[in-house]
Amino acid sequence: MNAPLILFVYNRPQHTQATLEALRSNEGVANTPLYIYSDYARYVDDIPKVEATREIIRKVDFFQSVHLIERTENWGLARNVIAGVSEVLASYGKAIVLEDDLLTSPFFLTYMNQMLDVYQDEAKVFSISAYQFPAEDFTPPADYPYDIYFTRRSSSWGWATWIDRWQSIDWKMSDYPQFRRSLSQRRQFALGGDDMPDMLDRQMKGKIDSWAIRYCYSQFKQNRLAVYPVESYIINKGLDGSGTHGATEKARAEVVNLKAAGLKLPPSPELNPEMDANFARQYAYSFKTKVLNLIKKSIRYEQWKR
Repeated sequence: MNAPLILFVYNRPQHTQATLEALRSNEGVANTPLYIYSDYARYVDDIPKVEATREIIRKVDFFQSVHLIERTENWGLARNVIAGVSEVLASYGKAIVLEDDLLTSPFFLTYMNQMLDVYQDEAKVFSISAYQFPAEDFTPPADYPYDIYFTRRSSSWGWATWIDRWQSIDWKMSDYPQFRRSLSQRRQFALGGDDMPDMLDRQMKGKIDSWAIRYCYSQFKQNRLAVYPVESYIINKGLDGSGTHGATEKARAEVVNLKAAGLKLPPSPELNPEMDANFARQYAYSFKTKVLNLIKKSIRYEQWKR
């Protein structure tokens, strides 16, 4: 039996339908248990769309088994993900996770299960990602010989992990006060993307509700790595303004139907300097943004001194 697949849905029936249709074409889908967590409406206007989404998920019948969890109140994405993943991992020990706007390659499940098996006992690996940036933005060196690489940052666009990694996370972020005051730690955290320290600050101030930034922070604190494919097994179709986070990142134009069998893997989980630098550039702030952030920090520092 494959690792269970967890799908989180809310109020986008068309996206949910497309996600499920892509999964129908996956190798191994008939051997995969499916858990669907359907959040309830936050606003009255969302109720019809939530109900339309639930009509779709109630008809799914092409997985090994289907388990529907329909919330009776609005949990929000972060709470729903943390609770749902915790529940499924407690039963299976590993899980693959999708949200309702991701289209998968037919070999997505094969790739994810293979990586879960290969790196299960490799403590250095924190999570598995199925997403890769568009080729026009991220081109591996011509002599890079492998089909995966390792990064400092996990992805929320099609990912997987194991129960021991998940249980190591401090969701309350009890050491955040020390991190906030440490310039060296903030610089180290930003090696996975300029946006990460600021995103964590916004999370702790209650300005965003993100499980993913806390997940990435735990990976950073434990000095672990995430697996990424050189070719993507995911398209994000939710960058049309319909989702929680909006159209802020590019998505691949197409999923490469690369078979997962026979992938060439690095001999050990280590950062490749060229791949690491290329990855960080995908999240690099512009010069203008860096200057504006520096000014804001200077103002906050002067206010704090007074």
